Amino acid sequence: MVQLGDDPDDAFLNNGRDPMTGFMTALSNSPAAATDFFNRTDPQDNAEWVLKDRPAFDDTPLNSNDGNQSRDATGNALVAAATGVNPDDPHAVPVEHTAENRHLLDRSLKIISGVGDDFAPEMRDDMAKVLVNYGDEVNHTASSLADDHSDPRQLDRHQLLEVTKQVSRDQNAYGILNDGLNREMVRDIYADHPSDPKETLLRAGHTVGFLEEASAHQRGDRPAERRSLHRAGGPTAEAGRPVDGRQPEPRQQQQVHDYIRDQRRRLRRQRPCSGTGRWSVNNGASLLLGRLAVRTGGSQRRTRSVAAAAVTVVLLTATACSGSRDYAVPDKACGVTVDSDSLSPLLPNGKKLTEKSYDAGPESPRCRLLVDQQLVVYLSGDVVAGDTDPIKVQDRALVRLGSPAAADIGDDAVIADRGAMAVAGCAYKGKQQRFAVLVQLQRNVPENVSKRRDALRSFLRSYFPKAMEKQGCQ
Repeated sequence: MVQLGDDPDDAFLNNGRDPMTGFMTALSNSPAAATDFFNRTDPQDNAEWVLKDRPAFDDTPLNSNDGNQSRDATGNALVAAATGVNPDDPHAVPVEHTAENRHLLDRSLKIISGVGDDFAPEMRDDMAKVLVNYGDEVNHTASSLADDHSDPRQLDRHQLLEVTKQVSRDQNAYGILNDGLNREMVRDIYADHPSDPKETLLRAGHTVGFLEEASAHQRGDRPAERRSLHRAGGPTAEAGRPVDGRQPEPRQQQQVHDYIRDQRRRLRRQRPCSGTGRWSVNNGASLLLGRLAVRTGGSQRRTRSVAAAAVTVVLLTATACSGSRDYAVPDKACGVTVDSDSLSPLLPNGKKLTEKSYDAGPESPRCRLLVDQQLVVYLSGDVVAGDTDPIKVQDRALVRLGSPAAADIGDDAVIADRGAMAVAGCAYKGKQQRFAVLVQLQRNVPENVSKRRDALRSFLRSYFPKAMEKQGCQ
């Protein structure tokens, strides 16, 4: 690697552009090349060099407030390498992780956990994005009671905790990680159906506790003698009672219960849920707080933060179990006339449906359908060259959507568990082109996978030809 001067802290010796900035920027735009670069260990270990050993050179020595651009670029390249997604592409969709992606994630956790507080601040938000992209594995690991090296989904828990500590040093990065894992916990609650409905919420409690433990360690407010959340006698499920037998301070306990009382009042305005849903709303917050109260250390701000994290999971769960739909299902989606009966099964219950479109170019319509400000359906269309196969291009993304199978829609189509795509040739502006529509679901609605796939097929059959007509593709 090229060094620009003898002393990385001397702005005069290093008055120029660090070539690594441009190289890392190029890698971030080519995920496959980035993965190959970070995984190479001969003639040197590239990942260890750029994440740990390489000195930083300031591209802009006269501006002390802009961070280090080389490290910013390296963070973006790490995201591309570990996730397989270009972080600079606003329309990129998640892809299936390869063995090489996962290998790099494991190595990155090992390297960064060993660096400790010397980990570059510019890369904290990038590492948060990587962990969110691996939300299933991170949530699974954080909610596990112990290491299990035979479990392929589980990461190294000690290394994950150390890296989460570094992420928690940056408020924005920690927010990215919290938001992403909250959504993963809710997805777990929707998708998993254990024999005991308490299990998924207890797992969510473990994950929130794991995040708070990392943050508390980093703040330096952990007690000298570490307390375990998982005593041999099992957790206490009563609200506000920590599992190590200690009672929280009365003021702390009252703050938590006041917060939950306010949220429950809001929930009572909705129609009561039944079965698992009712259990989630009535008891979920209590069980989560039973796991978490020990971690708050009496601080009002941290107490409310932990309570908010717990209630986030419960409230998002309650949104889906509310028994009413207070909005009318539209007969248009993204400006395309649709059969509302085909769209309805893909929408959850809630109070308000909104649509948000954004400009990705005249040949690439995009829009989102949100219920109560939560994304539920993502729709995109693209006019592409006649010799391009959109389904082949999106093959890995479709696999990640779950068990894609061919369908008889347009010239070619695929239906997956949480999405679908259809393609057809057409004449567009005097050229023979192809038009593709991609549907992605952000909620497991309907809950039954077979019914969800049937609903996706019915919607795509209604939506696709009219979307193609609206685009002017004949």
